[in-house]
Amino acid sequence: MKRRIFAIFVLTVLAVSGHAADTNQTAVVSTNKAVSESSNAMAVLAKVGNPGGTPQTAIVSTNKPAWESSVSAGLSLTKGNSDTLLTTAAFKTRMKTPANEFMFGMDGAYGESDSVKNNETLHGVSQYNHLFGERFYGFFNFEGLHDGIADLQYRFTFSPGAGYYFVKTTNTTFAGEFGPGLITQRLGGVDTTYATLRLAERFEHKLNDGARFWEKAEFLP
Repeated sequence: MKRRIFAIFVLTVLAVSGHAADTNQTAVVSTNKAVSESSNAMAVLAKVGNPGGTPQTAIVSTNKPAWESSVSAGLSLTKGNSDTLLTTAAFKTRMKTPANEFMFGMDGAYGESDSVKNNETLHGVSQYNHLFGERFYGFFNFEGLHDGIADLQYRFTFSPGAGYYFVKTTNTTFAGEFGPGLITQRLGGVDTTYATLRLAERFEHKLNDGARFWEKAEFLP
């Protein structure tokens, strides 16, 4: 009886081991620690990582895309025959993945000349791009603007469309964009909403990891 029970136990173990050997399982690897889903997967890791048979830890980099952000500020002050003041500030951030691009920015300025306000702007922009290939993409752009000197309480622009990267290298990009738009604004206390077209181009050149040059132009008839 004991022999039969032992024989059944051995056959059960062999069946389970055979099923585990036939299952192709992968090891879950994280920073500084490797966790195996099965003993076979750990054996494969040990054999590949070290032909001598000593198990070693495998480390896989996640390489997740990160946000790139920049902040700038400026101050200009003069005293004498004329007293002038100008302050500026800007914030930009973006993230790029192989299929999507996210961009956000905000900037503002305030200035006076002989205690008379001559500059008061606040501007914000956000844009989402979805790439259909290496260079062609679709986008949705949203912008807001306030200009106190021009008596523009607010202007919001909504624009979907298509874009194309004419130049797209590691350090340099140049893209053109085209699409319909909708503008709603309050200028001089009068509310207006109308359709428009949006033509835009963006150029950027990265000098190094900490400095870049960029320009952007838009035309909304």
